[in-house]
Amino acid sequence: MAPTVICEYQRQRTLRRTRLRRWMVIATVPVAALVFLSCHAPNLASQCRSVYWQKRAMIYDGGACVVFESDPGAAAQLVASGSGYRFPSRQLFNMTAPPADWRPSAYHMPVEYRGMFPDPFWGSAEGVAYLHERYAGDKVYIVTVTVGSSALNPDGSRAVGLSGCAFEPITWSFKPTLIEQRPKSREFLVRLSSGDRLTIFAGTTDAGDASRFSITYRLNDVNYDVSGRLCPDGSIWLEPRK
Repeated sequence: MAPTVICEYQRQRTLRRTRLRRWMVIATVPVAALVFLSCHAPNLASQCRSVYWQKRAMIYDGGACVVFESDPGAAAQLVASGSGYRFPSRQLFNMTAPPADWRPSAYHMPVEYRGMFPDPFWGSAEGVAYLHERYAGDKVYIVTVTVGSSALNPDGSRAVGLSGCAFEPITWSFKPTLIEQRPKSREFLVRLSSGDRLTIFAGTTDAGDASRFSITYRLNDVNYDVSGRLCPDGSIWLEPRK
């Protein structure tokens, strides 16, 4: 009978050890999870926010909304309406003081752009004329075209420019930053004389070409189209539509 007692004791001891190891594993998992979250929670939260706004930006459609308006009365009405419109944060003047009758233009800033670029550097854009995903071959980019104005000259002239950038979308990593493509892009300028009225409308995507888009602007009641293209090297080409 003695060998049977010893075997039964060993079996129970082995069972207790197995249970102990199992509970140690179960207890270790939440502890490890807490340690992981305590180290990476800020990055994970930032990553989730970035991916959320990025997805919204990639499908953003500005419709036929005005993204820039130089007429003082119309600009004031747009800003008063809210809906993402604002006056520029600053305006440069090539003179000691602005003219007494000078009034700022209105810019449109979609919330998707603000969400995607919360930092001051990229968030310094005054307005956005185009924001959507475009393709260079099989590679997808987030294409942005921002609107800005040069300094106002003493004779009332200035230039309003469209400037494009392409960004690689964020991936699920612990570096929630958009990667800008830095090849030289072509800036498109509209030169204004004193009294000219310029209205720029939100850009539209080209359904037949995944790399192209277009932006319409109205200068003194005449409409013009700007053709945009995402080049294979990641640069943005803007030119008058022929």
